[in-house]
Amino acid sequence: MTQDSSLPPPSDRSVVVIEPSAKPDFAFHFVATREEALEAFEANLRKNSRLRPWLRVCLIALGWFWLVGGLLTSTGLLQGQSMWQSVLLGFGGWAIVWRHCLNPMIERRKIRANNPVSQKLALEFDPSGIRILHVGTDSYVRSWSELLEAVFGAEGVSMAFTDGQVHVVPKRAFYSADHRRAFFVFLKRMAPGAGFYEE
Repeated sequence: MTQDSSLPPPSDRSVVVIEPSAKPDFAFHFVATREEALEAFEANLRKNSRLRPWLRVCLIALGWFWLVGGLLTSTGLLQGQSMWQSVLLGFGGWAIVWRHCLNPMIERRKIRANNPVSQKLALEFDPSGIRILHVGTDSYVRSWSELLEAVFGAEGVSMAFTDGQVHVVPKRAFYSADHRRAFFVFLKRMAPGAGFYEE
C-alpha cells in the first residue's frame, strides 16, 4: 500500500520523473531546507560521538588544552616535560580537536555551500530501490546496498549513503507516529546490512 506524505507533490514539470514499475511503498514530496540538512548532520554527530553536549564541550576544551600545552612545551616556552611527552600530548589534543571541533565545522560549511536554502524533493521507496527527484534539476536511483545507516531522530529521518551523501525525510512529511514506524520497519527489511538508530 502506498503511503504519501501530507504535503502536495511538486508541480514543476521540468524534471524528468523516473517512472516506477508499480506504485512505491513509500513516497514523500516536500520542500527541503538547508536548516533541516544541518539538523540531520547534528543528529548524526550526536549519534556518532555518543556524548552529551556538555561532555562534548568539556572534551573539546581538554583537547585544546593538550594541543596548546604540547606545542608550548615542544617549542621550549614551557618547561617540565620531555619531548616525547610533549609530542604525545600535542597529538592527543589534535586528535580530539579535529574529530569534535574542526571536522564538524568543515562539514557544516560544506552543507551550507552545497545545499540551497530550499528545494522541492521527492523520495520514493520500493523494493527495486530509492528514487531521489530534485525538482527542476536531476533525478537518480539508489540501490538498497548503498544505504549505510538511518537515524530516526526528533527532526525526522536522515539516511547516509556510501558516497557520503545524506538524504533527510523531515518529521512533517509523516502522517503520524505509526506511519514513521512503518517506514522504519520497511527500511530495516529492505536494507538489513545498514545501521538503524533511534534517538
